[in-house]
Amino acid sequence: MGSIAKIISTKMENFVISTIEKRLGFKIEATHISPSGDDSPPLPKDKTFIVTKDESGTYVILGNLMISQGAKAGEKILYSRDSQGKIKSKLYLKGDGTFTFNDGAIEAARNGDKVLVTIPAGTYIESVSGGSGSPAVGVPNALPLDVEGTIQEGTSEVLLP
Repeated sequence: MGSIAKIISTKMENFVISTIEKRLGFKIEATHISPSGDDSPPLPKDKTFIVTKDESGTYVILGNLMISQGAKAGEKILYSRDSQGKIKSKLYLKGDGTFTFNDGAIEAARNGDKVLVTIPAGTYIESVSGGSGSPAVGVPNALPLDVEGTIQEGTSEVLLP
């Protein structure tokens, strides 16, 4: 039989172990059970779902009771929070195959996407003159240059600052 409890504190050992309050003044330790590849310790005051592992009174935590961030059926939203519980980063995997970072505040281009790159003024654009072994020469551009094109090579890997 399961019940809802409040996280008091969490420690990371070989496993994530939380001290929880099952009822007022009754504190116990429980180990988190998570999907493979999910390393997401809860914050104090998070609500969690616990079940008894066996007749010994040992509890395990099967998941946390979290407020929905708006994912629809078949979608997934992953997010991180600071120590106060405020969302700091969010990845939204949408049902139409697209995704957004931080509600679209960060964009990323992939192979086949059309892009516009601005080269700032004062940037050296190098060109090779003369042939093999000749030094590259460059002149700084006086104004910003806008260069448009399509990403032809690369991967779907996206690296963000």
